[in-house]
Amino acid sequence: MKRFSEADIGEEFGPIEIQIGDDAIRRIKAVDDENFWLNEGTETKSVIDPAILVQYSNVLKTTKYSLEGLVHVNQKIRIHKAVRVGDKFTMTGKVTSKYTSRTGKIFLEFECIFMDEGDNVVLESKETYLLKL
Repeated sequence: MKRFSEADIGEEFGPIEIQIGDDAIRRIKAVDDENFWLNEGTETKSVIDPAILVQYSNVLKTTKYSLEGLVHVNQKIRIHKAVRVGDKFTMTGKVTSKYTSRTGKIFLEFECIFMDEGDNVVLESKETYLLKL
């Protein structure tokens, strides 16, 4: 599989459809049980931390490239809507930038957008990676 060092600026990924199901909930809740539910006092506990979606961005990236040689150095997340168990999303992504620092290190910036079934933006993620060649 190709490496991200071969990716072009503006290269698009997806769309991929995902659904937040009980399996994902159990897996992630095991990591951060204390802060997982946003509506702890309700009976249904259906609203969850929207940042759960970010874990799926690697699925999107690996549709074209190996994650080998990528070192995650920064991430900015913008949350637009609540996420509920059972919600379906379409995610798309794009390489937005590749640049060389003054010290000669090569960085890649990747944007991932999650849309709900009504085509509303739910979450935007902007990720920066150091490319280890």
